[in-house]
Parts: sequence; structure tokens; C-alpha cells
Amino acid sequence: HGELEADEAVKNGADLCGVGPIYTGRTRPDLHAAGVSRLASFIKDHPTVPHLAIGGITLERLPELIEVGCRGIAVCEAVCAAASPGDVIRRCRTLLESEAIASS
Repeated sequence: HGELEADEAVKNGADLCGVGPIYTGRTRPDLHAAGVSRLASFIKDHPTVPHLAIGGITLERLPELIEVGCRGIAVCEAVCAAASPGDVIRRCRTLLESEAIASS
């Protein structure tokens, strides 16, 4: 939930970090959203540690996350509330995979 916690997790050998909450979501509305800047800072400080952006992630917000280097997301609300959950997952995956290919 913060830079110090992330630094400590990485220092102690974390092989994956959840970074967030990025946006306020209905799953955990009690948590203060840190915004995209927290994700950008994590990626800059720990470029080799895989991450999942979490908190209020939607298909519409994904391009903003990809722009700062996001390569993984955790979604709940966007999928569970969708009329076609499989379509949302496929579209998110397509965006993330196409960006991964473009940056390699």
C-alpha cells in the first residue's frame, strides 16, 4: 500500500508485487487511491520485479496504466459486473499482450 512496504517486500525477496490501490473501487472503497503515479514509481524503482496494478482497474483505464509501463493487472469489479466477463478479460489481455510485444 505504499513505497516503503514495496521496498521492504522486494528487499525480502518478493517475486511479485500488487501495487495499489490505483483507483478507488467498489471492492475496497475504504482504501485511499494512490493513482497511477504509485505504479509509475514502483516500476521505476523496481523495473525487474513483476507487478499487478490493483484497485478500480477497468478496461477504459488500462491504456493509462500501460502508458506508464504496466504489464499486469488484478481485476474484480470490471469482470464480475460485466455483461460479458470473458469479453472484458480477452480485451484486457489483448491490450496488455500487444503492448508487451511492442516494447520487446
